[in-house]
Amino acid sequence: CANLESLINLINPEKGRNYKLYLRDLENAVHPTILFSQHSSTVNAKKIRLWTELCLAMVENSAKFRAPRALLQSRSVDEQFDALFQHVVKNEELHQFYVNRRAELSTKRKQPVANSGSRKAPFFNDRKIAAKKKSLSTTECGCCLEKFVKDEMVSCQEKGHLFCRMCIRKYVAEELYSNQSSKICCISTDGCKSAFNTRQLEHALPQKMNEKLREMQYVADMKKAGQVECNCPKCGSKGFLPKAEKTFSCPKVGCLHKSCRLCHEPGHEPLTCSEVEKQHETGARTNVEEAMSTARIKKCPYCTTQFIPEMGGGCNWVTCNNCWKNFCYVCVSKSCSGRCRRPADLTERA
Repeated sequence: CANLESLINLINPEKGRNYKLYLRDLENAVHPTILFSQHSSTVNAKKIRLWTELCLAMVENSAKFRAPRALLQSRSVDEQFDALFQHVVKNEELHQFYVNRRAELSTKRKQPVANSGSRKAPFFNDRKIAAKKKSLSTTECGCCLEKFVKDEMVSCQEKGHLFCRMCIRKYVAEELYSNQSSKICCISTDGCKSAFNTRQLEHALPQKMNEKLREMQYVADMKKAGQVECNCPKCGSKGFLPKAEKTFSCPKVGCLHKSCRLCHEPGHEPLTCSEVEKQHETGARTNVEEAMSTARIKKCPYCTTQFIPEMGGGCNWVTCNNCWKNFCYVCVSKSCSGRCRRPADLTERA
């Protein structure tokens, strides 16, 4: 190999860690590493040591020497095996060990399958293979009638009806967002209304849909328990309050505003909402009357004494009871020549 990249592509032509010797981590400049993989059932120290030495020898000698012609010209697997240890690995101990290992594995392959009297590996392996086949068995979806792996489907709790995740997502989305309902039950055509397996349903739905479902189910449970949903008129936070109570305290930290859940006014117990409304009407009437009185009050332009002029007619000029000076009460001016007219005169003229 001319460089590291060509060596990596030779040893690991495809991305993935399904190799006994994994070199692609060498491309990582932060933590360049070489991964040696050994079967998890191997506990023999000699096997592990010799396998590591073999991998190291192949990598180090491949970097030092050119590819030998004997290895390139070899035809059969046996010729390639011998050429690899003679020209690349160059370790007689490793060569002899793996020659014996090849012969041992070849003998095991030719042996017949163990009879039923064996209680060790054959029985365990058969049980493991059967469990794997069972877990990968496909089942027809009760909605779209397509076949899916059983472990990836959602079942109802009572009768075990199975549905694929895509059909469940569509159904739950329609119930939550279109029908505004949190009641999720079996969609089998035989009329089954059983709930779904909670864990399977959570795995089938996206995170946002799970959060929406839990929120709506919580609201439904609180309403069944006799609670009333309330909104804070100040910050908009939601909460629940028993029907017998009227004053809602905002649960949000930093707000804690108390309001009446019926009229949304600040808490007014023991007064009723109608009594508070009458107080508001009386207050509004008083404010209007005060505003009208304030509009009629005039001020002397000399001493700022307040007075209410009589609008019954006559001259616009008045005399201040405090400083005894004359001025026009219409325009409240010191130099008015009497040309400004009273509001009543203007109305009659119009």
